[in-house]
Amino acid sequence: MSLIDKILKESAAYPNIVYHFTTPSALVEILKTNIITKGRNGTISFTTDNELWAFRGPHEDELDEIAIRIAFNTNTLPKLEEYDDSNQFDDLSHEKEFCCKVSFNISNKISNITAFNYCKKYLENNLSSDMINKISWE
Repeated sequence: MSLIDKILKESAAYPNIVYHFTTPSALVEILKTNIITKGRNGTISFTTDNELWAFRGPHEDELDEIAIRIAFNTNTLPKLEEYDDSNQFDDLSHEKEFCCKVSFNISNKISNITAFNYCKKYLENNLSSDMINKISWE
């Protein structure tokens, strides 16, 4: 396969938008520092499925639940690598997962933030009103 064919194949499989799901406390940290950091596995995970509210409850503390979806335009992100989750227990063939192996500054990279209503009070207490006004609520 020629280099041009390889680039075209990769770009065709590369989405325009990816989503990162996180907790309310992690969102506060991300927005206050302007940095999204690698997780325990050394990567930052992204998905093409905007409805993948994975790992939801029950948790003793609802602020430990995945309640935040951050949308990113992929052309603003560091290099993403496709993540092979073929060993996972679920069947999400419509979804593609990607990971980034570096922490990065989020300035001008977030296209949308969506949060569940139950964490609104927590976010209002921990973020500026300007930030709160940029969040969509479900």
